[in-house]
Amino acid sequence: MWTKWSCSADATTASSTTPTGPSPWSTANPGSTHPPGSPGAEDPAATSSTASPPNRARARSTAGPRGFRRRHAGPASGGHTGKVTTIVPIDAADPAFDQVAELFDDYRAHYGRASSPEATRSWLHAQLTQRRMAARAAIRADQVCGFLTTTIMPASLMLGTAWSIRDLYVVPRDRRRGIARALLDHVVREARAAGALRVSLQTETDNLPARTLYTEAGFQPVTGLELLTLESAPRP
Repeated sequence: MWTKWSCSADATTASSTTPTGPSPWSTANPGSTHPPGSPGAEDPAATSSTASPPNRARARSTAGPRGFRRRHAGPASGGHTGKVTTIVPIDAADPAFDQVAELFDDYRAHYGRASSPEATRSWLHAQLTQRRMAARAAIRADQVCGFLTTTIMPASLMLGTAWSIRDLYVVPRDRRRGIARALLDHVVREARAAGALRVSLQTETDNLPARTLYTEAGFQPVTGLELLTLESAPRP
């Protein structure tokens, strides 16, 4: 069973702080509409959306993975190890893209899909290049240790937009350090700055650590709705 969660993008409730304590969250699959091991069908409302890359106009330079210079685009948190975590936007041309693609393949494998590094890299490259999806990475000690992806979809009745968190993953060695929460908080701030009406995601109803994380980040379960899906292609 899956539950849809939503967070208001009203700027009056925005938080400007990033927690530095441990998070109970390990990993979840908010972007999938199916249980682990089955195809992750896209939300019908999101398939026609185009997620624009985050605005980097006010970014400042800092060190990034593999020694390259990059722009700082989010608050940092020290966790309980004293290391700084930086949240940055990632596109297909970014020097850190290969690290994100490698983690994305690990993320798929975590949910029962066969590892396929080249296919994963090609798919993710296409999603980012065609702006169907936007990605942010958490960088710690010059290594990508987590990522989050979003899409932007129309909020038709309100004549606005809503952001959907599709995927969220932190490598096992860096869990319980507040990285997932830092990624969530960063994206919520971005959505508010862009004028989005809400941010939503999906998670399994029995995934208590993920539900705890999302509740603490301001998300609330949406009741009275049921997710319907139709398979349009054979399962691999």
